[in-house]
Amino acid sequence: MLMVGILAATAFLRANDFLGEMAVEHEAAKLAADLRSLASQSRTNAYRAGELEDFYAPDSLREMKLDATGYRVYSPGKVGAYRYDFPVNISLTVLRSAPGAVINFGHNGGTVQNNTFRLALKNNPAVCRYVVVNPAGRVRISKTPPGE
Repeated sequence: MLMVGILAATAFLRANDFLGEMAVEHEAAKLAADLRSLASQSRTNAYRAGELEDFYAPDSLREMKLDATGYRVYSPGKVGAYRYDFPVNISLTVLRSAPGAVINFGHNGGTVQNNTFRLALKNNPAVCRYVVVNPAGRVRISKTPPGE
């Protein structure tokens, strides 16, 4: 009977770790998808408006502002802003970004600098994913921080 209890406890802990990893992976994928979508929208809108001279053409600008609990996506002066909140057991840390953790996408879908964000479980920070956006606008998810 004791052996069954030990096995059940071990299985429960492993399942809990697995579910935590899947939650972090899901939230990182959602953030990366929204970042890719913003970059794509900026390129598309700039080409439609013919605003290719200015990096931050007014009709193509898209921004995302991140904080520890989620992010807000908006286009200044336009309707359609929305807020996404992470589940309560996941936190975001801004490792590298513009002041105020605002990412701007220009007409070419790029940003002016590298951006790195770390999503982690609050109760187990070792379970994490890094979302990296380079200046060309490419977005990737990594288990290790950039440069390692």
